[in-house]
Amino acid sequence: MVVCRQRPGHRCITAVMVVVIMLWEGVSRPLADFSYNKCTQLIPTNGTATERRCGTNEERTCACQGFDPEKGGASYSFGCSWSMYYNGCKFARSTKPNKFKLNGTKDSNAESCVADFCQRLASAMSVLYKTAAPDAHMNQIERECEGQECRLGYNPP
Repeated sequence: MVVCRQRPGHRCITAVMVVVIMLWEGVSRPLADFSYNKCTQLIPTNGTATERRCGTNEERTCACQGFDPEKGGASYSFGCSWSMYYNGCKFARSTKPNKFKLNGTKDSNAESCVADFCQRLASAMSVLYKTAAPDAHMNQIERECEGQECRLGYNPP
């Protein structure tokens, strides 16, 4: 399934963009089950949710995480991501990036377990991604040799 949307005010050849490509049964059932179970067990108890600007925007048109902090959703990111605070990669000031940092870790193996299932998922998904959206895949890996410490997955596709 492909979900597209037209960019408001655009009439050019890139006016319609792909928002989501859904691939059913993209990874094996055991990997999906293992990842889901570990994610739901480890991240809520060991991760610290980050307040996102989209939580409630100034116009009050978005409340994607809900209005009640006790019942709202949470957002976590692993691997490389842009930091609005540094205006660059969140690892720009790190000498040794920790792609799977969990704050408040109660389980000493939690970070290594999260790293393992994220790396395994990224490895499995990269093959599908390259097949389903080759141009998007190429855009994302174009400069990967310059950021190996940030890459997710055990092996390149």
